[in-house]
Amino acid sequence: MSWRLRGLTPSVLIAIGTVSALLNAGGHTLLRILSGIEGDHGQEFAAMLLGDLLGALALLYLLKFSIHQFGRK
Repeated sequence: MSWRLRGLTPSVLIAIGTVSALLNAGGHTLLRILSGIEGDHGQEFAAMLLGDLLGALALLYLLKFSIHQFGRK
């Protein structure tokens, strides 16, 4: 199990979180544009992206921590 955790370096976790957040925020913004919903789509995208980045990175680091803790037992 520990050899799998070595591959989860901070740069890999950040890359995974960034791609996930971009896809999620981009998809939501694109859906709002295609649905014809009025608004400042750039500002909405930025707010969603920030929230998604923070959430994804927190989730990935907690996942890595919990895998590490359960691997010790």
